[in-house]
Parts: sequence; structure tokens; C-alpha cells
Amino acid sequence: SAGIEPEPTLVRHADFSEQSGYTQMRELLRLAPDLTAVFAGNDVVAYGAMQAILQSGRRIPEDMSIVGFDDDYMSRFLNPPLTTMVLPAAGHGAAAIETVMERMQHPEGPRPVKRLLRAHIAIRESCAPPLHEA
Repeated sequence: SAGIEPEPTLVRHADFSEQSGYTQMRELLRLAPDLTAVFAGNDVVAYGAMQAILQSGRRIPEDMSIVGFDDDYMSRFLNPPLTTMVLPAAGHGAAAIETVMERMQHPEGPRPVKRLLRAHIAIRESCAPPLHEA
């Protein structure tokens, strides 16, 4: 809706570790030095990416915004605290139990339908509008 076209060269694949976030963020900064925002596949990858951003001399969020995914416990204690997507973990557990119970009660019945649970964003201090246009 913002009119921004996806750029496949800016998609990096990390292995969900801090080191991979750090390595891939360094590569992104090399490829796109004017980059102003990044979304990490999980919070742990974001931790490594944040380190690479800060080591490059950029500030978070003034020069680069970053968002993670999972709302890992440490995310709120970083400097700055990480904006992140929050999954309804209790809801996932409840839906799983409900699905198992339905299946046990009706083993020959139709397969359960797919259940989607809504995530929400925990807006913290790692995001801001860019100070300059990229």
C-alpha cells in the first residue's frame, strides 16, 4: 500500500541465530548502504542485526529501524527495546489441545479446519521514521 516494490536482493536468509543475523545484516549494509529499515525473522536474529547496525556507526532508530518476531523475553530489555511481532502463545496451546480433544472424541470425523490466531505488534523504541530520504 506504500507503493514500495519488493527487492529480492535485499532478502537475506539467516539460521535463526545471533551470528547469522549479524553476518546477514553486515552484508545488507554493504549491498544497500542507504537502507533505513529491516525486519528480522525472529528476535534472536534481530539481536545480531542490531549489533551489526551499531558497529557500522548507525543509530537505532534514528538511522535504521528494526523489527523482530516472537517477543523474546530479552527484547524489551535491549537498548533500544526491540519492536517485535507477538504471537499468542497461550492461544496456540489452547487451539492445539482443542484440536486433539476434537480428534479423540470424533476419530472418524472430518479433519479439523486450519486455525489462524492473530499476532500483534509490540511497538517499542527500535522504530522511527527515517531522518532522511534513502
